[in-house]
Amino acid sequence: MRRQAFYSLWHRLTGVMSLVFGSAAFAALMGQYAQFSIWLSAAIVLVQALDLIFETAKSSILHESLRQKYISLEAKILHKQGLTEDEFSAIQQDIKHLEIEEPPIKHWLLKECVNAALRVSGYDQADPDEAKLFQQLNTFQRTFKHLY
Repeated sequence: MRRQAFYSLWHRLTGVMSLVFGSAAFAALMGQYAQFSIWLSAAIVLVQALDLIFETAKSSILHESLRQKYISLEAKILHKQGLTEDEFSAIQQDIKHLEIEEPPIKHWLLKECVNAALRVSGYDQADPDEAKLFQQLNTFQRTFKHLY
C-alpha cells in the first residue's frame, strides 16, 4: 500500500509541476523573462523524463493490483479452519504466482519494512540488545527507499 501511494503521489506531483512550470514558462516567454522560460522548460523535461523512466503511473497500478490479490488470498486462507496438504499446496502455488508478478526487491525499502515489523512486534530500538536487530538507514536511503 505504501509503494502504491508513493508512486501515485509521485505521478500526481509531476503532473502538477509540469502544469506550474509550463504556465510559468509560457508567461515568461510572453514577458521580458525569455531566458527564465528556457530554464522552466528544462525543468518540465526533467520532471517528465523521471516520471517516464520510473513509470510511476504503471507502478502505482501494479502495486494496487498486487495488494488486492494478496488481500483476496488472505481472505481465502482466513476462512479455513484447517488446511489439508492439497489446500496448503494450492495456496503456496497461488503465492508463487503472485511473487512472479512482483517487481524486483527494493533493498532500502525492505530494511524499512523489517524495522517497521520489529517496532510493531514490540522491539525497542533504544534497548541496546534489541537495537542490533534494526537495519541501519541514513536519511538519503529513507528518502529514496522506493528507488533502490
